[in-house]
Amino acid sequence: MARILVVDDNPNNLDVLAELFDQHDFVVLFALDGRTGLQRAESGRPDLILLDVMMANMDGFETCRKLKANSSTKDIPVIFMTALTDTTHKVKAFASGAVDYITKPFEPEEVLARVHTHLTLQQLRQDLQTKNEQLQDSLDTLHSTQEQLVQAKKMAALGRLVAGIAHEINTPVGVGITAASFLEKKSREVADLYASGKLPRSEFETYLRQSVDSTASILSNLQRAAKLIQHFKQVAIDQHSEEHHRVNLKLYFSNLFTGLQAKYEHFPYQTSLTCQEDLYVDIYPGMLVQILSQLFENSVLHGFEHAQTGTISLDIHPQGNRLFLQYRDNGKGMNPEQCERVFDPFFTTKRAQGAVGLGMHIVYNLITQTLGGTIECQSEPEQGTTFSISLPILNT
Repeated sequence: MARILVVDDNPNNLDVLAELFDQHDFVVLFALDGRTGLQRAESGRPDLILLDVMMANMDGFETCRKLKANSSTKDIPVIFMTALTDTTHKVKAFASGAVDYITKPFEPEEVLARVHTHLTLQQLRQDLQTKNEQLQDSLDTLHSTQEQLVQAKKMAALGRLVAGIAHEINTPVGVGITAASFLEKKSREVADLYASGKLPRSEFETYLRQSVDSTASILSNLQRAAKLIQHFKQVAIDQHSEEHHRVNLKLYFSNLFTGLQAKYEHFPYQTSLTCQEDLYVDIYPGMLVQILSQLFENSVLHGFEHAQTGTISLDIHPQGNRLFLQYRDNGKGMNPEQCERVFDPFFTTKRAQGAVGLGMHIVYNLITQTLGGTIECQSEPEQGTTFSISLPILNT
């Protein structure tokens, strides 16, 4: 049941409104002046206030301003009731915080209609505020859950990385330990035979061959472990490890392609570079060398496996505040599963040939985490592979 506070210094008006509201099941509170009205509003917490303008000591305008200045009463809708009909007073009423203005003498039906309208609007505002608070709570919960999911994903990725590191390093280290243990055992046996004067020449020659084989195995596996550790260090490359430089992109990548081709003793593949002649952009050279070198290596070792011909192309163009690079090869391509997992750490189809499976993961981290860009892969079997890269252009 709605509560209405009527503030009016005319008892006759109070009687008329009391009878009207009582007939329509409203709870009515009364006050004969502004100060009493302020007290009743704070203690009675009405749903709506009907306020006369012309009252002694404190008029309706001042009363309304004080209601709106009080945090406990500022949201209660106020309707002025007055004989003042000129526009100036109506504007003053709205400026003081009123929601409506009824002129005297009033019609009961109009008063009821306006009261019902503003009570409905007030209820809708309260419902909206409640919904907004619920929505904010939901958003806060969503953000908290999102943070937890992000952290969980990071921890899961870290767990996979650590497990992969342990697995990859364990193999060469294990082989090295086995070879070292074998060599240590044989050395003791030969030392004992030598000390006793019973070391035949054939036994010593066999020991020498075994020593050479064992030390070669130890060295090879230690070198592999060192290479793995170097790869792992690159995964966590510091994004502030180098400064950026302004370069002519076409000249820079042309020289880079020439250098990459020179790495391979026999390079029967064609390269193509599309870039405007006078495009100068600030870049991080070391990181782009690393990215392009890995893509290039991926094409040569995987895309062009067993192929005698092939083409690698790089299309570079700026658009707005971003630089777009499209790297393509027309090699053997990848199936959907390989394409989907190409950036996963330790994913490789060449593990038997000694591949680690971190190269494309490093590329992904460099582009997305360090350079703040994006990279996508499109590939189909026998249709080649395309990597689409978008990088923010650095501000100089």
